[in-house]
Amino acid sequence: MLRRALFIALLAALLITRLASAHADLVRSDPAANAVLDTAPARITIDFSEPIEPAFSKITVFFEDGQDADNGDSAVSPTDQKQLSVSLKDSRQGTYVVSWRVLSAVDGHITSGAFVFSVGKPINQAVGADSGGAVTSPIDMLARALTFVGQALIAGLVAFRWLVWRPALKAAELDDAVDDHAARPARRLMWAALALAAAGAVIALLTQSASSGGSIADWLGTRVGRVWIGRAATLIAVAVLADDFALAGRGKLLTHLAVIWLGGQLLFLTTLTSHSAAVAQPPILPFAADVIHLIATSIWVGGLASLALIVPRAARSVEEDDRAWLWLKVVVYFSTAAALALGIVMITGAYLSLLHVGSWAAVIGTAYGRALLLKLTLAAVAMLIGGFNLLVVKPRLDRAIDQPEIAPGVQRRFRRIVAIEALLAALVVAAAGILTALPRSIDPQPVVEAGSLELVTRADQLDVALTIDPARSGAANFVVRARENGQAVTDATEVSLRFTYLTRGLGTQQAEAVRGEDGAYTANGAYLSLPGEWQIEAAVRRPDAFDAFAAYRVKVDLDGRIVAAGQSGLLDQLARWLSIYGLAFGGAVAIGLGVIWIVIGFKAARNTLSQALLMAPVLIAVPVGVWSVVTFFNEATPGLTLTNPYLPDEESLKMGQQLFAENCAACHGERGRGDGLAAASLSLQPPDFGSGHLDIHTDGDIFYWIQNGLSPTSPMPAFKDRLTDDEIWHLVNTVRRLRNEADSQPAGQLTGRPANQPTPQPDRPSAPPTVLQPYTPPSFIADQHGAAQPITPTGELEALGLLAQSDAAMNALKSMSENQLVRDGAGNQLAVRFDFNAPDRMQYQITGGPRSIQIGEDDYQPAPDGSWLKNVRGSMFAWPQFFYAQVAQAARLDGVETIGSRPATIVFFRYNDFDFRVWIDDETHRIVRYTIDGADLHVLSTYSAFDGAPTISAP
Repeated sequence: MLRRALFIALLAALLITRLASAHADLVRSDPAANAVLDTAPARITIDFSEPIEPAFSKITVFFEDGQDADNGDSAVSPTDQKQLSVSLKDSRQGTYVVSWRVLSAVDGHITSGAFVFSVGKPINQAVGADSGGAVTSPIDMLARALTFVGQALIAGLVAFRWLVWRPALKAAELDDAVDDHAARPARRLMWAALALAAAGAVIALLTQSASSGGSIADWLGTRVGRVWIGRAATLIAVAVLADDFALAGRGKLLTHLAVIWLGGQLLFLTTLTSHSAAVAQPPILPFAADVIHLIATSIWVGGLASLALIVPRAARSVEEDDRAWLWLKVVVYFSTAAALALGIVMITGAYLSLLHVGSWAAVIGTAYGRALLLKLTLAAVAMLIGGFNLLVVKPRLDRAIDQPEIAPGVQRRFRRIVAIEALLAALVVAAAGILTALPRSIDPQPVVEAGSLELVTRADQLDVALTIDPARSGAANFVVRARENGQAVTDATEVSLRFTYLTRGLGTQQAEAVRGEDGAYTANGAYLSLPGEWQIEAAVRRPDAFDAFAAYRVKVDLDGRIVAAGQSGLLDQLARWLSIYGLAFGGAVAIGLGVIWIVIGFKAARNTLSQALLMAPVLIAVPVGVWSVVTFFNEATPGLTLTNPYLPDEESLKMGQQLFAENCAACHGERGRGDGLAAASLSLQPPDFGSGHLDIHTDGDIFYWIQNGLSPTSPMPAFKDRLTDDEIWHLVNTVRRLRNEADSQPAGQLTGRPANQPTPQPDRPSAPPTVLQPYTPPSFIADQHGAAQPITPTGELEALGLLAQSDAAMNALKSMSENQLVRDGAGNQLAVRFDFNAPDRMQYQITGGPRSIQIGEDDYQPAPDGSWLKNVRGSMFAWPQFFYAQVAQAARLDGVETIGSRPATIVFFRYNDFDFRVWIDDETHRIVRYTIDGADLHVLSTYSAFDGAPTISAP
């Protein structure tokens, strides 16, 4: 009675605690890191990846002279527990350092870091700040490892007795007297598991409360502290009912339910402080997968421990004939249970790995990935041993029934092998605990120490130096300094940078550099994000001179450091291989495991039902594997594995320009605009290099097409018999340069030349023309919106409110069409028809020009032979994502106009240096028309076919 009362009291104590919903990492800040502002902001706001604890989270701001710049009023937003802000009391011009330290409300981890921004002048490079990351303690890792092993043994013992031991006793026709002999080692295992879990809990309490900076009582008041209280209460209840755990499956029904409930409750509480608990999208599924993963792992680990420590003791209490039957039945039942559990472990583990790691390169490039790799290696060895037991030892145990003389030796060897397997399984669970103490691979990683990297090259009589500071992935300053005859170039009209990932065709990113002091032009941002080789091209545009293009190659190491490109090590080569072939490799692994599992399923199945259940992993793994392999080969471009060995320097471009003039200009035109003298006589019009279609293709793709031609029906010949490989690579560099020259205009400007007019051939240097292109609002590009820094809208409240209503109405649409007219200052114009389908589809047709279809990351463009080329872009397309109310500046009502017999209110606002006007239907609040006006850009567009646009499908 006392035990039941204590159990009920402890359970009640658990239920009144508020349970949490893994590391709180910085997602975005306002102002952004390294931003240069005109005026000081009123508040500093930082958004984190997880809810944070207000009492243990703080932002501190210092001016460059070391004085405090904030008011000390750090506060978590009442409407968003992931957002922390502080107000500023300083408004001086200069550099500010923002330092932050927060406690995750999900897993109790401390993360910290700092960044800088400047007001009114360039950032003072003498003022540094560490971008920060999670504070990971080896002692905390130990605590989590002990907790995981202990609770897996507790829950696994219960599962073993229910699924294996009790059914095996019944099948071997043995009574509870044998079970009584198993009780003593079972109690020892229970108390050892409780000791491990309790030690982990105590160490976690001491280390996490100490790292939080507060008292133990304060820490226990946090959400993660309340989960700790729930776990402690559960462990005490388990200790009270330890005998019932050791004899699970015997006794009263209420006791059975209590034992099962408490075992599951331990695992549930652990998931509450896991990485999966912090994943909001998709909802519930990651959390459920984590719980199921823990349950299945516990069945496997607890069963192995029971086989190694409990069954031998009980088996010695019976006669040799009964002992042989007992061992065989135990192994038969355990083989089925373990195979089912491992099938679930592999399926849920694959899903969780994809969720938390994100890419193959991250497996070897991050601490989380390497810990996961260690865990998988230990698990693979343990499973190989298990496979040996299933395929070799189990049949020998079966033969021992008819050959009693071999039984003792077989049973002895089996116990030794199982003991090794159990130890490896325990290490696997310990590694799983360590994983929860590390930041996920897809989250910001702990920052490595890095200085600056300076690269210098010569371009068009200029010595152009590029400095990257700090030289590591993530936010950095990219400073360009050009010198001519030893004198700094200070009259450049524009300096821009283009970043291209060389490992795969992910498109390019472009940044405009801001003029600073002493001829320094600076751009800042997180442009080098993926490990591998990158090409950076700086364009320096000067009045009365040819534009100068300086190219550099750098390598982002697996630890995030940026170095000059050079010899790649084994891990770099492996990371590149996985980056290219990862999808096919993963698919091949899934198919291989599926085939192996068919054999395991037939060998481990006890009956038809268990055999059918064991085929479930096969039905998941094989189709996913086949889809992955087929998708890889469908999407693989011809030059996927080719890497350009030549930097586009002056020597390479000189050779390439000569080759282009001799072999390509007749059709493509001297500037690659598709207007060569022979173009009109061709069956297919040569593509315009400036149209942007080259951006989603690697240098290897262009090399392959030049070498082998586009297709048998294309008028473009193969040049493999005319040009050497080196010559083709120089030609590729020239094609890239022509594409970049066609796009060499400041952001927000679109210019072009009238159709059917030849490209001008100037007698003196002049800026090359650029291409008039369709306008796609930033709100239609999901990753751009997600990466955008928060902007405070300004203007009339009524106008902002109407914009908010129109955003909501537009975002509720399932489809829509748009007719757009784009015009530049020279009178050139472009007519475009768009169709949009939610949630991720768009197609457009340029009048008299190309057509394009975008579905998620897949971009389809027509090839010259009439087929379609499918490419994977670096950004995910998403529609609708209207957010004008969040970014509008100087919004105001601008009158009412009738559009198609319906009144529409006009709202004017500024955004991204453009003047916007939107016509909002007074009844539906949908936008029916908008205009955009800039320095050299004018757009007039009408929306129609609301929820009635054509359906968009992959060609």
